[in-house]
Amino acid sequence: MAVQQKRRSWTAFTTPIFLAVSIITLAILEIYRRSMAGLFTDLKGGSSAGLALAYAGSLSLVAAQFYTIVKRSGWIGFIKKMAEHTHG
Repeated sequence: MAVQQKRRSWTAFTTPIFLAVSIITLAILEIYRRSMAGLFTDLKGGSSAGLALAYAGSLSLVAAQFYTIVKRSGWIGFIKKMAEHTHG
């Protein structure tokens, strides 16, 4: 009589793999942080125009991401459907 081996699900290995990848990622980020420490200490601040450009760029990125999330999530269709239901 052959002995059947019990198959282990791949989900049984997700926690150890996640922990190992997390520890490796944290170690790499710590090495990166130490290598970048003190890199910007001698630099002076930029102009107000540069700061305004950076803020405008950041806000446009946030707006683009919000638009993408709303478009892909189907909120617009749901809102239109609810508006038709309540008004008509």
